[in-house]
Amino acid sequence: MKITHRIMSIALAFVMCTGLICTVNANENTGEMYFNFTKESRAGAIDVGTINGKAPLYNRDRGWGFVSETTAMPPRKVNVNSIEVKKEGYKVVENSVAKFNITDKDGKLLDYTKATDYNYGGMVFRVNVPRGGYNIQVETARGKDDALVSVSATQTSRIENTKQWDAAGLVKNQHLAKWNGNVWSFDYCTGRSFIDIEVEPKSAGNPVVLKSIKITPIPVREQEDKPTVYLLGDSTLKSYLFEEAPMSGWGQVFDRLFDTSKINIVNYSMGGRSLKTMYQEGRLNDVLMTGHKGDFVLVQSGHNDEKNGKLYEEYKKLAEKEENIIFGGRLGEYKYYDMDAVIAAALDMCEKEL
Repeated sequence: MKITHRIMSIALAFVMCTGLICTVNANENTGEMYFNFTKESRAGAIDVGTINGKAPLYNRDRGWGFVSETTAMPPRKVNVNSIEVKKEGYKVVENSVAKFNITDKDGKLLDYTKATDYNYGGMVFRVNVPRGGYNIQVETARGKDDALVSVSATQTSRIENTKQWDAAGLVKNQHLAKWNGNVWSFDYCTGRSFIDIEVEPKSAGNPVVLKSIKITPIPVREQEDKPTVYLLGDSTLKSYLFEEAPMSGWGQVFDRLFDTSKINIVNYSMGGRSLKTMYQEGRLNDVLMTGHKGDFVLVQSGHNDEKNGKLYEEYKKLAEKEENIIFGGRLGEYKYYDMDAVIAAALDMCEKEL
């Protein structure tokens, strides 16, 4: 079976084939999207302008605009009324005291009153896009001297500074976010129908001015002769250093189950990771942007607490809505099994699918 857009959850949590989100719909895009936030027209750009003298709010039919809440977990409130429309671009200055009524997962009020708080303020511009891979360029007035930029609740410090994904330094980050003068650039894969571009002041009292945003589809990465299995998970899956022996993760020896002349195995795993943190730090994004059609991604991420039964039911319902999802396994079902049986079940499922 030729797999071009498939997400399978088997033995350890999720198995995804990357051809996947980042490539399957990219060709449906109409092309580059270029937004101009200054009052001087630019060739080929959409002049964002104002509505009643204010920054335009997101409108699903129009397909773009500013939003008052991020997609972070938990969501972060953004004060869209603080955006000033200037000749040089859209400007935000956050005062040294700002408090948003945001609660954590336990209902505790989070008090954003310190200038050094992460995700302190700023503006969030949402753009409708088909699912796929994109190069995103964000132009500000003074670049990294005045701005923190991220995409759809990723963590700025991680996507800009994480150069390798494993302790041994064998797996390099191939998609770092970078500044080139006053233009920030990042290759990003979205599984949603939109992308949020978050632009924040670097510190309180320090203005940030957004001048333009450019979103360009990245062409499909066609299937290679030799497919790759990417492993994403926590300490039970990661590759350990020689001095840590005999401790090891199962991903460290996973390649022994295959003929590596016919398939590649790449282990992106690191201790303490969940699917949420793998997304936030850009680890999952790097896999999705690197993979080709026909590749596989095995994701192991499980937490054993009283919420697992409910989570299992929620994931199972989501899986049943998709034809290309197989849901089950040790962490997929939130149950304990011997690992040899888990891996055997995973291989059996792969054989059936292929």
